[in-house]
Order: sequence, then structure tokens, then C-alpha cells
Amino acid sequence: MRKGITPIISTIVLLLITVALAGAAWAYLGGFMGMYTEKTIIASPNSALCIGNTFRVTINNAGTSPILSGDISAKVLNPAGASALGCAMVASPALPLNEKKSTEYSCTTTELSAGQAYTILIVAGTSTVRETIVCSS
Repeated sequence: MRKGITPIISTIVLLLITVALAGAAWAYLGGFMGMYTEKTIIASPNSALCIGNTFRVTINNAGTSPILSGDISAKVLNPAGASALGCAMVASPALPLNEKKSTEYSCTTTELSAGQAYTILIVAGTSTVRETIVCSS
């Protein structure tokens, strides 16, 4: 008679291997999902404005972690979209932008042309807000 692993023991070993692989996959993919939801920004509806020489946009933190000043960049692109205008977007109130809070970014420049479309680009973590506005004056 041959000696070997009984069918019951082999079934238990296969189940343990399956559970271990599923747990490893869950831990690995969970890290990616957290990375994409921790620092997520969205623009408030109809918040992008061009008033005189000032651009304004309100963003909200829809993620689960605070957004610090080093985590976010904001700029205004010229009508061709090729380069940034010479104005620095400033947050008010100042960061950190905690979960479910909003802040307004604004900058003032003399490089505006009436009737031109400008793009406000704000990047935080893995999310990007891109708002296009037309300045009337």
C-alpha cells in the first residue's frame, strides 16, 4: 500500500493557500485604493471666476486625508495652454485643507486679454482640477 496525503488534508492545504493568496492580494490592492482616495480635490460648482485681473476658484477636499501646502500646486495657463501666467495662486484660508473643507485659490495678473479662455490647473496627490474660464475684462 502506498503512503501519501489523505484527501481531507490536501483539501485543507489548498484552502489555506487560497485564503493566503486572497489576503495578500487584498493588502496589495488596498494600498493602491488608499493612495487614490486619500488626497482628492474637486472644484465647487460654478466657482471658477475671472473678476477684473483676478482669477478665483474654490476647491474642496473630497478625500480622507488633510492636504498640506507641499501636496498641492496651482497655476493659470495662458490661452494657448502652453505656459503659466505670471501669477502665483494663493490659498485662502491657508492650508492644511482638512477632509470635507474648502479653500479658495486666487491670483492677480496684468497679463489678461478680454474674451480669452484661461485654464486654472490645480493638482493635489493623484487628482487634478482643470477649470476653463473666459475673462470679460
